[in-house]
Amino acid sequence: MKIKQYDATATNLDWTADKLIINTTIPQSLLALTTRFDAMRILYQELMNHDYIYYMFQGNKSYFIKRPLVGTLWQRQDLQQHGATFYTLQTIKAVAKNHLAPLRLLVLFSATPDEAQRLTSNIADRMLINNAALLAPQLLDNTMILSVMDLCRSSGSFYFDTPQYPDFEQDIGAMIIEVMQKYHIAKDDVVLYGQGRGGTAALYYGLCADYNAVSVNPVLTLTSFTAKNDTFFLNDSLPTNFLTKFEPFLTAPLTYPKILIATPMLNPDAKFYAELHHEKLQVMSLYNSLDTTLQSAMTHTVAAQVTWLNYLWLQSKHYLKVNQHIAKLSQAL
Repeated sequence: MKIKQYDATATNLDWTADKLIINTTIPQSLLALTTRFDAMRILYQELMNHDYIYYMFQGNKSYFIKRPLVGTLWQRQDLQQHGATFYTLQTIKAVAKNHLAPLRLLVLFSATPDEAQRLTSNIADRMLINNAALLAPQLLDNTMILSVMDLCRSSGSFYFDTPQYPDFEQDIGAMIIEVMQKYHIAKDDVVLYGQGRGGTAALYYGLCADYNAVSVNPVLTLTSFTAKNDTFFLNDSLPTNFLTKFEPFLTAPLTYPKILIATPMLNPDAKFYAELHHEKLQVMSLYNSLDTTLQSAMTHTVAAQVTWLNYLWLQSKHYLKVNQHIAKLSQAL
């Protein structure tokens, strides 16, 4: 593996190196310094543009690795890979399995990382955020949770293709199908889910591949990010307005419902939801006088999120067919 080390003031880095080590000479990472120094920001941006992923900070040094080589770093046993995409799969314990109901799949897309998560060197903390902890105990039995990593650039790319990872969307689509086939899960019994960044992905893949979807406060523009000096380093990699990504699928025939849960009082992108028109897309606006932040609004809508997730599974034609079959068998006994 080709490894090169430079001071943070260096120019003409060897972009063919598998790993790059940047010495800031002070106990702050290169990523942390991007919030204060333009030169550090430009260097970090260049690293992202050349498809490096920040993975460690130690002894004043920030460590970067080429994205396709990230799998060589993992020590976790739960991470699985399809193409260049990583995911975890929470399987159902045998003692909890209901043999009279089909397996169900919740495809979980990570929420937008907070400030601490955005600046950490831990890749999973930036790109594989488990935001379903409050939901999981209330989901129907036989539900498997497929958590997808947003492994691109600094803190992810909303699971969209970028110049650095032009096959991201293709890999995600194929990965979901691979898991469905491996565990014999019907498409009727699959629901895509996410909040914020994850809500964007759940809605997008729900539309383009026609899955059931529950999307909570999806981000539809990069305005809030670019206004903060592009702290997610997505300028020039994604369209400023994601509506251009959704539009081709809003005129296509769709089979499965997409539920968009919005908290308009705290969500600046809520005003754009009215531009999403399709008979299979329903926007649910919720208001709560206790909401003070977007995160608190997310928490206060958990009951609504769980209700819709379980409803979509209970309305599954495959599930209803299984139920009818079991009912006939029980009548024959």
